[in-house]
Amino acid sequence: MHRRLYRAVALPVGWIGRSGQRLHLVALLGVICALLLMLWSFPARQALAGSAGNITITPSNGPVGTQVTITINLSSSTTQAYLLRATSTDPTQGGCSSAQPIPGLSPVTVGGQGGHVQFNWPSAFASGQYWLCASPQSGSGDTAQSNDPFTVTASSSATPTATPGRGNTTPPSSFAMVPAGGAPAGSTITVVVSNWSTPNHAAPTSVALVSQSDGSNPVPLSFTATTNTGGTPDSFNLAVKLPATTPPGKYQLTIGDSYRLTTDPFQIIAPATPVP
Repeated sequence: MHRRLYRAVALPVGWIGRSGQRLHLVALLGVICALLLMLWSFPARQALAGSAGNITITPSNGPVGTQVTITINLSSSTTQAYLLRATSTDPTQGGCSSAQPIPGLSPVTVGGQGGHVQFNWPSAFASGQYWLCASPQSGSGDTAQSNDPFTVTASSSATPTATPGRGNTTPPSSFAMVPAGGAPAGSTITVVVSNWSTPNHAAPTSVALVSQSDGSNPVPLSFTATTNTGGTPDSFNLAVKLPATTPPGKYQLTIGDSYRLTTDPFQIIAPATPVP
């Protein structure tokens, strides 16, 4: 009688012990899986924390002197000036820590609609692949980096085109560095002119503002020119003063008298504060 009762009680107790072992094993495996998941995702979170935005480069390849369009997109809607740098090391491998400034390029204003700038790819970065990194000019803020590099295919244009009356064989080019939201009337913008070859290597002597709604009435502008030593040959930076009374709208700049060079259209907006 007692033996039968013992066996009747012993069976459930043994069964419960084995079930407890199974539960402990399942719990242990769950903890191990959770730890492995955390270790795997930690580097990804670090990468995301290190760069809150992205940079696109268009086109993605070309020789030195290629005009590239850069777009900086950030998650923040705060308007801030950003410095753009280039690196030959992938940013995911720490390349942004050793990135070098783009020669002659002014800070880029980035806001809720992003930031945009155009420049001719400089000879300072003449071969291989380069990624771009953007960081606030001052203070703290989000950073951005390009996921894909710009590939330099040649140290100069492969098929130069002759320019009559000029001392070089590469046609001149220009672009105006204007904030993404437009340049306020009364402000000063930088215009980069490349391959402006003259017999005495002199800078352009005239700049005029032309409204796209009335192209027949160019307005002469005051400016100062400095040599862009990091750019292409006969490259100049023109600090151009926009008239404070310029009505908002789309405009272009014409550069030079004997050889007229025209920038891409850009927007002029009302000044931030009333002009006295």
